[in-house]
Amino acid sequence: RVRPGEVSIIIPARNEAHRLPRFFASLAAAGAVPREVIVVNDQSTDDTAGVAWRAGARVVTPPEHPTGWIGKSFACATGAAEATGTHLLFLDADTWFEPGGFDALLASADPDAAWSVCPYHHAERPYEWMSLYFHVMMVAGTLAAPHGLFGQALLVPRATYEAAGGHEAARQHILENTRLGEQLQHRGVRVVAVPGRGRI
Repeated sequence: RVRPGEVSIIIPARNEAHRLPRFFASLAAAGAVPREVIVVNDQSTDDTAGVAWRAGARVVTPPEHPTGWIGKSFACATGAAEATGTHLLFLDADTWFEPGGFDALLASADPDAAWSVCPYHHAERPYEWMSLYFHVMMVAGTLAAPHGLFGQALLVPRATYEAAGGHEAARQHILENTRLGEQLQHRGVRVVAVPGRGRI
């Protein structure tokens, strides 16, 4: 299995100062400790960098996006280049672990596969309940796709990620997770998409 100390968590974040505290609180309560948390502060105008730094993360500020790159892919690639773990866990800034969720995710993951998890849709406000339909459609479409990967939470071996071209291979794609899934499968890597209840 993948051990927590082998994992670099990478979070691309733009103006996420209000969301990151929940993630860091959930990680602190998770018990398992990753090798590092890297927050890529992608042109934020709020206190994203300060919140991440005070929580113990390593904050990386990427340069201006090169021509032909979409923001999230460039932020993910920047974070991956800074990571030191053997496995990379890309997480969206609005995700958080359920109790024991980090360890549960690692325990269920195939260490040689690209393992993606769809976060459980936790709704508190009316508009979040209204978005549930679109969330279900996204989940169904990803699970049905031959190269389906959830972009919100993706665990992948670093060597495999780099051999497939990483996020540079998806630099012009809005659905970077689908493109990355294609590239990984072309390399013979097993691509897995699972629901996240009990994990994220």
